[in-house]
Amino acid sequence: MPVKAIAPAAAGDPLEVLWTAGHPVAEAAGRICSSHWSSFSDLIGGVACRLCWEEAIWKDRMFAEECDLPLDIDPDPSYIDEIAVEKALRSLDPTSSEARIDFALTEFALTELERHEARRRLAQLRDRRGVRRFACSRAAAARRAGGGR
Repeated sequence: MPVKAIAPAAAGDPLEVLWTAGHPVAEAAGRICSSHWSSFSDLIGGVACRLCWEEAIWKDRMFAEECDLPLDIDPDPSYIDEIAVEKALRSLDPTSSEARIDFALTEFALTELERHEARRRLAQLRDRRGVRRFACSRAAAARRAGGGR
C-alpha cells in the first residue's frame, strides 16, 4: 500500500525563506499542522508542513476577501494590541521580580512596545498596591501604639 509522504522543502526553496516563524500566518499554520503528525524534517521554517502553510495562507486570503480587507497592510509600529497586553498582565504577578516578569513576557508574542506597555501597567499596579500597604501598615502601627485592637 503506497504511503503519501510530504516531502521536505528542498534546499534553496524560496518557501523556506518566506515561510518562517515570523510570517503573519505562522501561528495559524502551526495550529493546523499540530492536528496531524509531521516529523520535524517535514516542517518548513520549523513551523508547519507545506500543505498546512498553504491552507493557512488560503484561509487568510479568503477571510480578507470576504471582509473587503486589503491583502497587504503596512503594520503601524506604534500600535499596541490591548487584548494581548491584558492577557499577558492577567498571567503575571505584579510582585514578581523584574527578571521573572521579563521571562514571562517573552512567552507572549508581544512587540517591544507592547512589552514596555505591560511593564508600565505592572509598575502602576505595584505603586497602587504599595500605597495601600503603606497606609494599612501605618494604620496598624497607630492602633498598636495606641493600644487599639
